[in-house]
Amino acid sequence: MLKNLLLRTIPYLLSVIGGITLFLISLDKVKDPNVSGLIDNIAASLLSIPLVFLLYDYTNYRISKQVNRTLATNITDKVNSLILNIVVFLRHSLGLKVNVHLESFNKLQDWSLKKIAQRLKITRAEMNNLRAYRYEIDEILYRASRGNVLTSEQSQILSSLSREILHLITEHNLHRDKHIVAKHVKNIISRVIEWQDTSSDISLGAENVDSSEEAGKI
Repeated sequence: MLKNLLLRTIPYLLSVIGGITLFLISLDKVKDPNVSGLIDNIAASLLSIPLVFLLYDYTNYRISKQVNRTLATNITDKVNSLILNIVVFLRHSLGLKVNVHLESFNKLQDWSLKKIAQRLKITRAEMNNLRAYRYEIDEILYRASRGNVLTSEQSQILSSLSREILHLITEHNLHRDKHIVAKHVKNIISRVIEWQDTSSDISLGAENVDSSEEAGKI
């Protein structure tokens, strides 16, 4: 980091030194006013160039910082909305009749694969939504990589979540092995909980997941 800063600073320093040197030469050694004026103009240009580039770098830094902040907020909102939709999908597909809180959702991790397989019912509409969720996760990961707004842990969680959804869709549509499907559902539950542990912006414990508002999305 320090090395890069020094390398970027060297051209500015050389320009400033050159401008000061020419200005001193014009004062002491040049008697012709025309030549002295020409040298002064060159010196002034050499002195002004670093200021222009420093102002550009500062402006570019401020703009980039604001863009990244906006991108981070947008991506966080999208991920949190997506996670809530996945929670609602799990609630419907597992036949849960009560609103899901953080504590009750965490307890889903304790369900056996046999219990999940027995309770799990995925409609065609829900399967279509799962495809849309996976596409949305991949799009989020692509945008986040350009702005570097997610931690490596968060990116890994979302990548794993996308893979589990893909495996769930493939297994459900092609092989229909309920035990394997249940395994992927349990892994999706784990990824959702892991995301909550890394994000301070979403908490199922603070708000109920109300199916009456979200059901239309499934």
